[in-house]
Amino acid sequence: MKRIDELDKSMEEPGFWDDPETSTRLMRESKNLKDTVESYNKLEQEYEDIQVMIEMGYEENDPALVPEIRDMMDDFVEKLETIRIQTLLSGEYDNNDAILKLNAGAGGTERALPPLLSTIWTARRPALNPLPSRLPEKMPTVF
Repeated sequence: MKRIDELDKSMEEPGFWDDPETSTRLMRESKNLKDTVESYNKLEQEYEDIQVMIEMGYEENDPALVPEIRDMMDDFVEKLETIRIQTLLSGEYDNNDAILKLNAGAGGTERALPPLLSTIWTARRPALNPLPSRLPEKMPTVF
């Protein structure tokens, strides 16, 4: 929150927009920080909602709430895992491109790579994956 306030104050200063490269970088940083805080706040609210539902279930002794609570928990865990991955990949160089070197083994395992990469990419984007995911029988070596 402190860094967001600092960035907001710097954006209000005269001359902030004189350097487009710096102003763009700071605007991007501010947006990323605000998005992170918003994600955390939403997750915190969902956690509190789950606690309320659990308390209601105990008070009313209503087993019909169990599936709803389970769905809320599954959704919460999925969002928490997404935030955890984003946190792990938030280092200085994590927004940069990477070089991937592939070494095919005997039998041409390089043919297995496109389906493997497609499976990995779409596993995190279930709405974009119309087919059930499946991995190749023999996995390629990736360094």
